[in-house]
Amino acid sequence: MALQSPIVPIVSYRHRPAFRLLLGCILGIVLYESGFLFWGSVVLGAIAITALLLSKRIPTIEPFMWLSIVGILFGWYSELRAKPINNLPDGITLQEVNIRILYPLSGSAESQIRYKSEVQTPDGQWLTIRLQSPEMIIDSYGSEAIATLDLSALRTLKSEGYRNYLISEGFVAQGNVHKLYSLRPMNHPPISSRLQSFRQQLIHRFDEEARVSIDQQSRGLIYALSLGDRSLLPRELKTQFASAGVAHILAVSGYHLGIVYGLVSLLIGKFLWRYRYRRYRYILILLSLVLYTLMTGASTATVRALLMSTIALGAKLLDRPSDPVQLLSLVLLVFLCINPFAYYSIGLLLSVSAVWGIYTFLPLFQRWFNPSRKWLKWFADIISISLSAQIGVFPILLMSFGTASLGFLWSNIPIVFISGVLIPLALLSFFILQIFGQLPTILLQLLNYLAISMEGVTNLFTTENYGINLHARFDLIALILYYAIAYLASRLLHGYICRMEENKLIHREIESGALL
Repeated sequence: MALQSPIVPIVSYRHRPAFRLLLGCILGIVLYESGFLFWGSVVLGAIAITALLLSKRIPTIEPFMWLSIVGILFGWYSELRAKPINNLPDGITLQEVNIRILYPLSGSAESQIRYKSEVQTPDGQWLTIRLQSPEMIIDSYGSEAIATLDLSALRTLKSEGYRNYLISEGFVAQGNVHKLYSLRPMNHPPISSRLQSFRQQLIHRFDEEARVSIDQQSRGLIYALSLGDRSLLPRELKTQFASAGVAHILAVSGYHLGIVYGLVSLLIGKFLWRYRYRRYRYILILLSLVLYTLMTGASTATVRALLMSTIALGAKLLDRPSDPVQLLSLVLLVFLCINPFAYYSIGLLLSVSAVWGIYTFLPLFQRWFNPSRKWLKWFADIISISLSAQIGVFPILLMSFGTASLGFLWSNIPIVFISGVLIPLALLSFFILQIFGQLPTILLQLLNYLAISMEGVTNLFTTENYGINLHARFDLIALILYYAIAYLASRLLHGYICRMEENKLIHREIESGALL
């Protein structure tokens, strides 16, 4: 067993109710995906009854009862939620039905614009669909209309990965518009549509202000990094970021939310700096994070970060400590309760695995690589965070894409530094432009310089230059073995570092005794 040390924390999974519930849900996922839901439920039911009967004699067997019960319940819950998806015909034409167009879906500069929409079926049921139109829909933020469209089930999509992605995002079907009648704004559009419209207004105003100073590709990069809008980002530039191992920076996630957290904390702290105002600070910060998440499209990774921030800030409001295992398990449970097929989302899996890697390995690496100089410590922290996150996401990348970049160690340092300046500066620019109606020329020049620098750095670390890619394909067994080995390695590393710390303390005591 690994040694315990107050200065070298270790992630523990024992006596964590949320983690046990999560294990039960994973068992339910296996039950549902196996196709043997009924007979699997019978077997798990027998295990639960046996565990109940033996629990008085063998108390340690009681968790198996709850795991079996949760697995059965979640398996049937998944079956129930899958019915609207599975029961749809492969293709059907709906004549003059009610439709709500919520907002455009972010893609790339070359891709066709699609819309998140809701359509009312003849039986009165509303379905969330990915809508495609031959012509651009002008008023596409919180509008309603009468439409004639082709509705097709997601199982007709050739790409299994894209089909699973749409299911994980809550889409039930896809639609192709033939005719659109009586397009008008909704009386009460959802807040997500309003914030997406506000984001588009910010982009439009910035475009008018920066059109001369910043080229379109650089503006597209600024919008993608700060507002999550990739509609002006060329596909070639996205590929360049992926090749350099820093594609995660383009998708608004916990990193971006952390920058917003720091920026809002800094601004609010100037006015509510006293300790007794801390609860007001936390509430305002949380409100800012919620608005930013909705405005940037509420991607799965961003919602994950928002939920974790909400629970962490709630713990601060109640003056209670937060446990990383409980925190991450609760977030996943919320996702699975809202959408039992959230596990299809590669973004969620990458986000959660990266956080797991950081929670598990970062404290160990920080104790191992602990230089005394501040500037060296900053570099060591970036390398430690990058390495910890990569340990977590590495098998997911190989299982999903069959390739993973090994150039993250040297590409992340300049990219984190540049984006750490560019993102808050861009957000402040949008704020200044909204208040004063214009931006200083020096601010536009600085944003242009940062965007061009980021493009140059990512180009430098592509596989054609100094990047390294590993090509392999993991299956489920390899994935499980990898995480088991990674966990055991963290325990061994923890024990080694604890012994190092103990030896240092003993050495200091001997030296202090010799001096006396």
